[in-house]
Amino acid sequence: MNAKIRTTCALFAGLALIGATLGTFAASASAAPVCANICRLGIGHPPATATGSQELGVQFRSDIAGWVAGVCFWVAATETGTHAVSIWDSSGTSVGTATSTVSDIPGQQTCVDFNPVVPITPNAVYTASYTSNAAFGVDTGQFFAPLDNPPLHAPMHAGVSGAAGSFPTTDNMGDGYGVDIAFIDTQAGLTNDCSSSLTAPTNLSSAPGNASAIVSWAPAQSTPPNCIAGYVVMPFLNGVAQTPTVINGNGTTTVISGLANGQSYTFTVAAQSGRTVGPASTATGPVTVGSPTSPTALNVTRVSSGAVKVSFKASRNNHSAVTKYTATCTSGRIARTKAGKSSPLVVAGLSKGHSYKCTVRGTNHRGAGPWSKRSAAVKV
Repeated sequence: MNAKIRTTCALFAGLALIGATLGTFAASASAAPVCANICRLGIGHPPATATGSQELGVQFRSDIAGWVAGVCFWVAATETGTHAVSIWDSSGTSVGTATSTVSDIPGQQTCVDFNPVVPITPNAVYTASYTSNAAFGVDTGQFFAPLDNPPLHAPMHAGVSGAAGSFPTTDNMGDGYGVDIAFIDTQAGLTNDCSSSLTAPTNLSSAPGNASAIVSWAPAQSTPPNCIAGYVVMPFLNGVAQTPTVINGNGTTTVISGLANGQSYTFTVAAQSGRTVGPASTATGPVTVGSPTSPTALNVTRVSSGAVKVSFKASRNNHSAVTKYTATCTSGRIARTKAGKSSPLVVAGLSKGHSYKCTVRGTNHRGAGPWSKRSAAVKV
């Protein structure tokens, strides 16, 4: 799905304060349509959570013809797995269904695409819904009044529920369930919707944390542009894929938690559009979880013929004391090392007249951390 679907329109209207009953909803007067290609009702985050598997929906209509590209909803913090979504007409006939292609993220909003998109008739009443697995969000009193974001409108008491997988019709007296729609109003919007091709992210790096790792990458690209809705980060332990983490939005750094201290992991990252997952990146180098982070602020100076002083800012130890630092200075294939408990370290035995670049890493009982960035060359 186009990333715009997940983040726009910016034209969210507040709750209307004038009365409109469900019976007069379809025929009520409305402002002129203002949607620009893609728009949403603007449903807020449900503040409370209930349990059970149910069909949870919102009734809506549009002033103009268009297409529903997807159903969006807030995933309860204890909800897991993929979800089915549906669009129903006023007779209870399903006119569109889809299932999420990437696992939904508990505690965040997710959108599930229709492929093909679902056509909508002007001023006809529809219901958008999703099937909860075990838990769902509830906003009590969300629909005590209508919600208007022209050309889209939700009536008073728009939030409805029912048995899982069935047409939801139960009026819960104004409650809402965080269900929204992604509506496209023009052919241009359809063209820009994301039946996209995605490239792999590049320039991956990883750093150790305590039972975690920080993974960073350079953004992927999509054709057409602006279709990336998030990323899927996959950890590997001894070459075996572990549980992936789905990151919503365009961020390019995340913390992967729940890892085992002392174990070495690699990571790949793939972009996802909500409809498809792109190719995975090249894997990071291995990182030992719980080991010290890289030392920083490296400074190398000549102290005598054949020796340099390597100064640095200490690593974060990730709750396990650093037992030693190791400095390595190289010139071509020639390398010299020096170990010690703190900065600075003096590396001797270097060849006079040669230039050396140095790097440092820390070690604790969980293992050796990653090397620091190499210093500029210093001639001895």
